[in-house]
Amino acid sequence: MEQNGAPFISEKPTIYPTLVVGVGGMGTNAVRAVKRRLRKAWGGETLPAMIQLLALDTEPLINRLDQEPLYADESAYMGKFDATRLVDNLENHPEIARWWDYPSIPLGYIHNGAKQLRPIGRLSFFRNYVTFKRLLETKYAALDKIRDLEMAQNRRFPVMSNYQLVYIVSSLCGGTGAGMFMDVAHRVRALVRSNARVVGIFFLPDVLEEEINSDLQRRRIKANAYAALKELNYFQETQQFQELYPSEQRALPDTPYAPFDFIFLVGRTNRDGRSLARKADAENLAAHLIQLTAISHLSSEILGLEVNVVRERMSGSVAAAEVVNDRRTGRPPAKGNYLVYSSFAASAIVAPDESLVNFWQQAFLADCMRRLAAGPELNDPRQPISPQTRQKVVTAWQGLLARMRSRYLSLDNDRLEEMAEEVEEQRGAWLGFKTAVDETFRQVILDTGLRGALALADLLAPLNPSTAPNESLIKQRLFLLNNHPVMEEDRARWRSLLAQQGGAAEQIGQIAGGLGDLMLAAFNPRQARDRARDMRQRKARSRLHQRRDILERILVERLFAYGAQMRELFRSQIDYAGSALGRANHAARRAAERIDPRIPDGTASTNTYYELETGAVGRDYLQHFYRNAAQVVYPSDWEVLLGPVIDRALNFGQAVGGEELFANLANAIATERGLLGRVLQCVDIRHIIGVQHGEETQQARPLPNNRVQQWLDRLNPYIRWDSDRFSFHDGNLEHIRLAATPSTREDDAQLAMAMVGQEDMKWIPTGDTGRMDAVWIVHGLPVTLIDRLDEFRAQYENKLDFPAREEFHLHPAWVDLPEITEKDF
Repeated sequence: MEQNGAPFISEKPTIYPTLVVGVGGMGTNAVRAVKRRLRKAWGGETLPAMIQLLALDTEPLINRLDQEPLYADESAYMGKFDATRLVDNLENHPEIARWWDYPSIPLGYIHNGAKQLRPIGRLSFFRNYVTFKRLLETKYAALDKIRDLEMAQNRRFPVMSNYQLVYIVSSLCGGTGAGMFMDVAHRVRALVRSNARVVGIFFLPDVLEEEINSDLQRRRIKANAYAALKELNYFQETQQFQELYPSEQRALPDTPYAPFDFIFLVGRTNRDGRSLARKADAENLAAHLIQLTAISHLSSEILGLEVNVVRERMSGSVAAAEVVNDRRTGRPPAKGNYLVYSSFAASAIVAPDESLVNFWQQAFLADCMRRLAAGPELNDPRQPISPQTRQKVVTAWQGLLARMRSRYLSLDNDRLEEMAEEVEEQRGAWLGFKTAVDETFRQVILDTGLRGALALADLLAPLNPSTAPNESLIKQRLFLLNNHPVMEEDRARWRSLLAQQGGAAEQIGQIAGGLGDLMLAAFNPRQARDRARDMRQRKARSRLHQRRDILERILVERLFAYGAQMRELFRSQIDYAGSALGRANHAARRAAERIDPRIPDGTASTNTYYELETGAVGRDYLQHFYRNAAQVVYPSDWEVLLGPVIDRALNFGQAVGGEELFANLANAIATERGLLGRVLQCVDIRHIIGVQHGEETQQARPLPNNRVQQWLDRLNPYIRWDSDRFSFHDGNLEHIRLAATPSTREDDAQLAMAMVGQEDMKWIPTGDTGRMDAVWIVHGLPVTLIDRLDEFRAQYENKLDFPAREEFHLHPAWVDLPEITEKDF
């Protein structure tokens, strides 16, 4: 679909209704890995009903803390029975008696595995068949519930409701998985018939070999694998499998079907010689493929190419789920190169958004300490403040001074003495001035840091009053006469007028003035009255000025003391911020170290689960991400984060300790969802790759940590085959190579340049800026070409260790099935 001539990119990946059945230990682990991936793709704690999981094992379900939990309805315990007693009473179990003939197999109580004995695995399946059947039918019926389909569509997930997938995942090497998968597959096929695509994913012995200490067990798993491949190859080709299960009225499948549409074989080593580090990586690799077909932007492409291309190339063979001639015709099985086997590799690079945001939180926490101490300059608070910062402090001081003068002028003249007491006792009228000072300190700290607040405290309470700057409080004062501070001459004049003190000359002048007033009263009474009224007014003003001056001096002294107190508080707070900064820097370094894509951290969004899916970010990119994320930090964010710390210090008059400061700011950042959401939106794998490619271009050489090249270089199907030993050419294989990228080649030239040399990959634009997945699927492999198949057969025929070859098979008679090595064709 196109919009305005451009490819349409769906916001959400397409969902294909999928049932995943894991059989045995490795199958169960694969189901856990599938669940973890699908939950992440779905974006919820529980999966939609069109995704169903079922794990079958002869070990009881135990969810460890480091595992994705499976619920009771997602697993079936196929053990917990006495096999010896069951076999001793086969007359009561005719369905088992039809095939059980293993007199030398040790039995006992089955509760903790099948002992690498395939017949015990099959015996467990028959014993617990009714439980399996009930769960299978329930889960398959849930795949197309209309309510859940509508729920997914309401969440904008496209759903292909008319196309269903069933995956059966197992090892071919042990007892439980290798002993049950054949019956599970045919029972699934009998249920779904041709209405679903059934895909098998099977692990070969080399996946487990390195994790087994016993040489005898290593030999046994190879023999088990050969026997399992003999049976799988025969029944896939001939559709001759039919079995009567407990509680059933007829043998199933009742119509001959090939059990699988595709069979993927997975080994430890790919054709390039690269090997998976451990068994868990192979389990995650299988889960990766299942997720890419169940919920991803690649699912439609993968499944569409398999339908349109692969089936045509395999048209010479009987397609899976196609009805063939009745099995009772006695037609001998064709013995040939049945090209039904496949393999694959999946790889991904992920922008580890959770780890990046976590690193950003720690680094931003350190910057919060710097911002608190030094302001936006984020430098050492012990350095002198810059002229620009000093100007900000002076401007704030002038505003505070004007505000205090205005408040001082508004004081009630009738309460001056009372307010003087309130200021001395730090209550009442004092609180209004303190609030103005605190609010200015708060704003100055937000604008310039504690270092700027110290400069403001020095203007309020200079360390050396004699050398205080002209703009300081003791030079400017609050009480102004004719816009000038009150001087001692003004105070002397008030005293003279009020006759509160004076020398001999002053007293003589007062006597002379009194005689003049008497003469004026005698000769000009009106003028005398005017003069007396004027004198009273002048005395009243002087008395008021004197009272206000007394209050102002008390107030200035109190402000001076408060400023000195705040200066000591700010100095202590800078020291505490320094200790908290050291801890924050250490936390940021640890977070940066965990960014290394080869270190799995287990977080849901990082997706660094296994070797083929790793983070795209190296430590060299972190500085670029932090600078990019700085653009979404707004001034209001600083106020929201630092405001409570500043208020705490100002309200209680006590510095916040380093540990408490670190904890409070870390918690404040962690709860700022809006800020963290904006930072999360800065995570863009295109930016990561672009920065890396730019560094390579600048250095004119490939970087050893080029994540794009690592992502695609390790993409090669994890199976080895030898086409030189047989009349088969690699050109006969069908290859599907897809890469899910955020945009098209044409729209992202930088990404296209970074992927030079990988032009044979088909780009599928997804719009997902968090990850890039790639898959390489190869179809059409004959079983004869599997590397080490002769070695598997050698152990299968090793009579010294394993005298009864029938014990490797699910039916003793199947030992006579056609061999599958090259010399038999």
